[in-house]
Amino acid sequence: MADSTFAEVFPAVSPDGRWLAYASNETGHFEVYVRPFPDVNAIRVQVSQAGGTEPRWAHSGRELFFRNATGALVAATVVPAATFTQGAQAVLFEGSQFLSVASQDARSYDVAPGDRRFVFMRPVVPTAAEGPPAADKLVQVTNWGAEVQAKLAGKAPK
Repeated sequence: MADSTFAEVFPAVSPDGRWLAYASNETGHFEVYVRPFPDVNAIRVQVSQAGGTEPRWAHSGRELFFRNATGALVAATVVPAATFTQGAQAVLFEGSQFLSVASQDARSYDVAPGDRRFVFMRPVVPTAAEGPPAADKLVQVTNWGAEVQAKLAGKAPK
């Protein structure tokens, strides 16, 4: 794969470490593929059929999620076996209201623990009366568990 003349992006290793999902434009548009890991040259299975990008594994390893050509989120069932076997695919919901990744360096969504909820980035579109959006602040909280325990115990956090 590393010597490919095509763009191979959004690598995602399955939770059991046996499979590598990724998107490639070798057909002229992006599709989602799966290969065994770490022996990536053994086989290649195309998962998406009409465009696909941003593959993400379910934490259970029994589904592979990806965005199709219209931006919808698709779930492909993965059948546990010695070889990669996929089952049915279903569109979970339309995703055009969510941000599509313009860069191949970032993903626009993630799968929450439990595999039934998703976090998507959504573009901020202000009205003309609001003017340009103010820069959002990003707050990173570290060691929050210790802070909560300290406050519950009535102590000042360290």
